[in-house]
Amino acid sequence: MNAANVNIPDDIAKVLRSHIGDPVADLDRQTKLGEDLGFDSLDTVEMVVQIEELRDIEISDDDLDRVTTIGELVDAIEAATARRDGFTVRSGSQP
Repeated sequence: MNAANVNIPDDIAKVLRSHIGDPVADLDRQTKLGEDLGFDSLDTVEMVVQIEELRDIEISDDDLDRVTTIGELVDAIEAATARRDGFTVRSGSQP
């Protein structure tokens, strides 16, 4: 895995790969789901449902509405995972 996508967890990269068919190594957190990957809203929802099932989480509609990049998707997944595990998540916080 190269430095550009080091923040994309392996399970999320696997789901992305199944939806785009391109090497995930070429993606990074700034990659836009719509503009760069050609995802429409249905593509995004289908991918998110797959990730939710994989991780046993639920991403809120409000969080999903804000997702336009892979980085924002990863952040939404991590926030949903933290909520599931009982941790407090601050909106918009970055590591």
